[in-house]
Amino acid sequence: MGSFANSLHVRSNNAEAVADEICRVLENRGFRTTQDASRLDAESLDPSVRALHVADARDGWVGILDSDLMGLLTLAQELSSRLQTHAICVMVNDSDSWHYELFHKGREIDGFDSPGASPLLDLNELPSDMLEMPDADELAEAMEAVMDQLPALADLLQSLLPSEMREIHQKITKGTATPEEAEAFSRWSRELAEGAADEFGSANRKAAGHDLPEAASDSDGNGQAASKKELEGHLHYLRPLLASGVKPDRVKEILVEKAAFAEEPMADFLEMLGVSRFYARLSFQYLREYTREEIEDEGIGFRPPLIFEREN
Repeated sequence: MGSFANSLHVRSNNAEAVADEICRVLENRGFRTTQDASRLDAESLDPSVRALHVADARDGWVGILDSDLMGLLTLAQELSSRLQTHAICVMVNDSDSWHYELFHKGREIDGFDSPGASPLLDLNELPSDMLEMPDADELAEAMEAVMDQLPALADLLQSLLPSEMREIHQKITKGTATPEEAEAFSRWSRELAEGAADEFGSANRKAAGHDLPEAASDSDGNGQAASKKELEGHLHYLRPLLASGVKPDRVKEILVEKAAFAEEPMADFLEMLGVSRFYARLSFQYLREYTREEIEDEGIGFRPPLIFEREN
């Protein structure tokens, strides 16, 4: 399984101010802060818990890892509005493509979806031996490998659900959900599917009645590189955020690069903003794979985690 690294970066030199605003945002949504760090020890968080790692400011950016991926964009928008600054969400999609959404003072101003895997499989381009039917032993071995991955995949999918939907989903699997809860989950699933194309990398966004410059590649990472006109649209919004000495032409090269592992060009992109390229490997879930020393060696220092519990 490829990478699903994701993070949020707020343009600020004050990590404490960013953390304070996160607390205000979530408290307004019915969460309360808790100091119970043991809530983070489980492989997957309780559905009522949302946690975030906030890094110390570095080169004008404060990095954030959020346990609720589905709430990341909304949080970015609110923080950019409250702090009157830029905020950018980045995400890797199964190592095939990478994405960003850029906000400024509460408005989404740009979105990008990189070239990715082709949506169509051309059988004529496959070696003939790949088209042969596997024998029984090969099929059994492949099925066993898939089954071995199912628990980890299930945990990942659970972690990506919003806390309310995660709780309902667990009730559904146990057979204890009410008809109203089951309908709420079904409705949320339909809305998610219908809006998925708009979540990351949709082209030609409109914000506050303002038509954005044409920007972004095709919205599904389908192998279509951005045109020159589209690249200029992205560069228009990225230029004020670029680190000193970064050449605009290099930015364009990164945005059209199609790599075997999408986290590689995303790391280059982050570095051009002055953000540690190591974030291209990180998410809230992936952070536990690294020691504190390894993270600090990459120039990232996380503050004590922010832990919230939904009030009943």
